Amino acid sequence: MTINKNPILLGLYIFLTVLSIQAEESILRVENKSELISAIAKLKHGTTLELAAGKWDSVEINITAKGTAEAPIEIRGSADGKTILTGRSWVGMGGQYITLQDLYFLEVEPPESKSAIVEFRDSDKRAGKNNRISDCVFESCNPKNLDRRYMWVRLYGSENRVDHNLFANQRHSGVTVQVRMEQSIAQHRIDHNHFIDRVEGNGNGFEIIQIGQSADSLKQGNCLIDSNLFERCDGETEIISNKTCSNVYRANLFIESAGTLTLRHGDNCIVEGNVFIGKGKESSGGIRVIGSGHKIRDNYFEGIYGQTGGVIVLYAGIPDSPLNGYFAADNSLIDNNILINCEGTALCLDGGYGERGRSILPEGLKISNNLIHSTSNPAVDTYSGSLANVDFIENITTIKPHQNRKHPNGIALKELTLERGASGLFDATYLDGSSAFQYSQSTPELLRRSDIGPSWHVALPPLVVLNPSQVSRVVRGDIPGLSLLLETVIDKAEKIVAQKTVYSVATNDKVPPSGDLRSYYSTGPYWWRNPETADGLPYIRRDGEFNPERDLVSDRPALHAMISDVWALTIAYQATGFEPYALFAQRLIHFWFLDESSGMLPDLNHAQAIPGITEGRGTGIIDTLVFVDLVDALRLLENSYTWPLSEQVAVKVWFDKFLNWLSKHPNGIDERMAKNNHGTAYDLQQIAIANYLGKHDLAVQIIERVKTERIPKQITPEGLQPLEFARTRSWSYCTENMEHFSRIAVIARKYGESLFDYRSENGANLLSAINYLLPHACDPKATWKGKQVTEWQSEYIYATASILSRFIENDAFSQIIDCIPRPHDALLSELMK
Repeated sequence: MTINKNPILLGLYIFLTVLSIQAEESILRVENKSELISAIAKLKHGTTLELAAGKWDSVEINITAKGTAEAPIEIRGSADGKTILTGRSWVGMGGQYITLQDLYFLEVEPPESKSAIVEFRDSDKRAGKNNRISDCVFESCNPKNLDRRYMWVRLYGSENRVDHNLFANQRHSGVTVQVRMEQSIAQHRIDHNHFIDRVEGNGNGFEIIQIGQSADSLKQGNCLIDSNLFERCDGETEIISNKTCSNVYRANLFIESAGTLTLRHGDNCIVEGNVFIGKGKESSGGIRVIGSGHKIRDNYFEGIYGQTGGVIVLYAGIPDSPLNGYFAADNSLIDNNILINCEGTALCLDGGYGERGRSILPEGLKISNNLIHSTSNPAVDTYSGSLANVDFIENITTIKPHQNRKHPNGIALKELTLERGASGLFDATYLDGSSAFQYSQSTPELLRRSDIGPSWHVALPPLVVLNPSQVSRVVRGDIPGLSLLLETVIDKAEKIVAQKTVYSVATNDKVPPSGDLRSYYSTGPYWWRNPETADGLPYIRRDGEFNPERDLVSDRPALHAMISDVWALTIAYQATGFEPYALFAQRLIHFWFLDESSGMLPDLNHAQAIPGITEGRGTGIIDTLVFVDLVDALRLLENSYTWPLSEQVAVKVWFDKFLNWLSKHPNGIDERMAKNNHGTAYDLQQIAIANYLGKHDLAVQIIERVKTERIPKQITPEGLQPLEFARTRSWSYCTENMEHFSRIAVIARKYGESLFDYRSENGANLLSAINYLLPHACDPKATWKGKQVTEWQSEYIYATASILSRFIENDAFSQIIDCIPRPHDALLSELMK
């Protein structure tokens, strides 16, 4: 060989071979507990320990080895969180430069001897340094006995980091992430984590983050807590509990959370550039300040209820206070904060005064450059007595003082205009258009969901038909083949926002039979003017032939355009985090459903009317089948930081009324009795709305109806759909009907039913019906024997095959998807996979 004759090439070959062997030896892959124990003993700097995909029940990982900054030790799971720790599991990191990543802690309860699920110390209580937890998920890690107290993550030592993790659904007593101060300086960083759905506890001890304890209040924490999202964190009054000195809380986002960022003990902390959006939630809060020398600046508050006496509360102190008592908030700086549409007192400067021995008012306060708009009470709380040495400098409020009370000098009453900027937060201007507010140090921003939590996971609300995992992958850009489709949707969203087009039933020139412009109106698609009469009445039926005049007088095109726009805006928002997309989607929804003058009435009394014959009929209920797409968009839109809870509730009230009409009105009952695709369309619409509203008993009833009435009566044991096959558009109707069934099957799985596997007493089965269609899917025009008087549609079979690929491993489905031309709404089908 040539390589043997060339010493340089031979040397290079040997060098690369050695490197390859060393790299392979530095990765320890383990499949079970015994291999894990053995591998832990071999850890050294530069080593990676990789746990195989699958469930690891009740494992203990105790790390004492030391890495280096250049060659850390990595403990990791497989990609996309497929390594799942369960049961009585525990991790201890007592060495140095150790990284724990890509692990999914699911329903873990630590052993009784442990005080946390993950501790930054080993089993011999030797603290770690420069260690890190990143890209992990902690979900529902609750004990069987909810009174048992333990932490999810406990930091010891110094210079450790907890970042890009998800902490979800904590229900028991115990802090989510706690810093223990066993030395004078901690200097940890907690950043880019997503904390979500911490339910209300029954007392103290339900914090999300706690930095030190009362006895540590004179120690220097020097911790940085930044860029975290706290969403629906309702555990207790203190979402964050600061109990040491000199910590920084920067650029965090608090959404719809019943609690506060509390500087409970310690001095000289900085709270800057944070965003608090309460969405009007009761008990939502802002910042509580106890102790001296704190700086509260450049924070944004919107829709806060001020549960502890105000949005920003500066506390009075106790004479000769013990460490676990209250020290007055002396020498505090409250600068460049903006407070919008908050309830109660905006700035409370005597928090707790006269209670629990608090008799020392805070002194040396500087209140400067703050903007307060539309609070219902005076901008600054008043009380008996006087504040010593308080400077109010260039503050602005739009709130007139009550009765004979006056704002202190340094708080000016101004008229302002507020509009949401590109960031999704309000910008304030004077009436002449000049800016009324500038942040001094750091401008608050809404965190993008894609920038927080694990890189392989996006926390989404429960969806109805769409697959949350697939949505997460698509919006993260993890599926390169779909990037062009996603870009197309984002481009569409950009145009929607720019064009500012809204839709309403009330803008239709056709006055419905009710005389109320808010009534939805449409005409039947196959009904045409009667050529035998002067006025064209009564209309006559031409089966399978669409009358183009229908869309000129119907609300159907506007409904479908509105939902298409909402869907595009919502997906674009999930992918980009650009709040104006969500804001315009909210506007479209409000204008169509909730606006007093333009909002659609919650019924379909005049859907698919036939001029000269009927003012409306049950068949028209299929017009709103697109509500199935909309309810998933509404669920995703709940992720928006700016959609008020009151609007979300109002939309659900509308759909509750509509569902009641659907279930009880004669037109609804008539459509429920339909034997063909109209019956399955009714079932799909009804079960999707029921699931969206949490009406699970109704959903179960619908599933039973599908099993006992739809499947055996619409499908033969061979898989033929006789009623659909006999129609003039047989391919369209057969494939559409199967798409209805498939979507219902997705929802049924949420209730423990596998309709794809179900076989009725007569032998009818959904998979048989789908398999009957699949051989024709690629070119139905060439092979399908039924009648088809219109174009050969592909979107229904494409969607059905996409759904099946989610639940059944079969290459045939992928091949079908590959050979079918992608329909215009292909991304929606892709999100069902």
